[in-house]
Amino acid sequence: MSKRPRTKDELNQYIGSKIKEARIDNRIVGEPKKIMTQTQLAHVCDVTFQQIQKYEKGMNKVPIDNLLRIAKATNKDFMFFIPKDNEIEECEPMQDHKVQVNEPIERT
Repeated sequence: MSKRPRTKDELNQYIGSKIKEARIDNRIVGEPKKIMTQTQLAHVCDVTFQQIQKYEKGMNKVPIDNLLRIAKATNKDFMFFIPKDNEIEECEPMQDHKVQVNEPIERT
C-alpha cells in the first residue's frame, strides 16, 4: 500500500484516490459491468462532475460533509477514505500561524 501522506496535497491525493476506488468498486445493482459515474456521484454531493474529478485527482480538498455523502453513496465506511497508521508515515506538523496586529483594536 502507499505511504502515509506527508503534506496536505498528498493527503488530498490519497483521499481522492480512495474516492475513485470506491466509485469504481460500487457497481450498479443489476448491472454488474456498470460502475458509478462521476456525474452520478456529483449528483449525490450536489456538486458538478468536474468537482468530483478535482477531488479524485487531489486538486481540491473534500469538505467533510461531501466525504460523508460519498461514503454513503459508495457503501463504504467513512474510515475507508482516511489513511491508516500502519500504511502511512508521520505527517508534518502544522505550522503555527501568528497574526500581527499593527494597531490596537478599539472596543466600542
